[in-house]
Amino acid sequence: MPKNNTIQKKKYGIADGPVLIKKAGSITDELLAAVRLLPSVNKEGDSECPFAEELYAKKEKLQQEAQSFLKELDEFARWATDELACYQDNLTVILAGKEVLSNNSAINRFTAAEVKLAALAKKLANIRDQVRKAFRNLQEAIKQAAQKLFPGRIPREIPRFSHKGDITSSHNTGLTQKGHDPDDEFNQILKLDMEKRFGNRKHRLEL
Repeated sequence: MPKNNTIQKKKYGIADGPVLIKKAGSITDELLAAVRLLPSVNKEGDSECPFAEELYAKKEKLQQEAQSFLKELDEFARWATDELACYQDNLTVILAGKEVLSNNSAINRFTAAEVKLAALAKKLANIRDQVRKAFRNLQEAIKQAAQKLFPGRIPREIPRFSHKGDITSSHNTGLTQKGHDPDDEFNQILKLDMEKRFGNRKHRLEL
């Protein structure tokens, strides 16, 4: 089979516009909030805040998500522009058709179609403008976030406690690597020592 090199454009509807605008607002607010929370760090990456690197890592993640969503907004705006061009072509056809009609009923139907299409075009144009505004706001938030960099390396989402300080380690719980209580081992050694001393005589160990 021959390969299909045609690029499939994503299909949208007018109802997708408000959804994208709302999501863009949430992403913008979240990214700007993450930027405001960033603590000061020196050239070595040290900070008075013990979670500085984690906060910078979170900001980087949100920044990448925002950058990806810019493409979504741009795609919708392009779709809306193409759709508006189609609306204009249809309006031109309707207007040309009305001019050659003499039947009032047919003219009324063309007029109704014209009004409906014009209202739809106006609504889509308004949504497209809002999407473009959301695009600019998100772009500005990304610009601010990009100026806040963790020095020396890409920040990592590191755990708050290292393995050495893990309170569940065998050393801190008092358990051996085999999972036995040291007191049990002591009791066993003492019991064996007493049996060695007193032989098989019956005795009671109060341990």
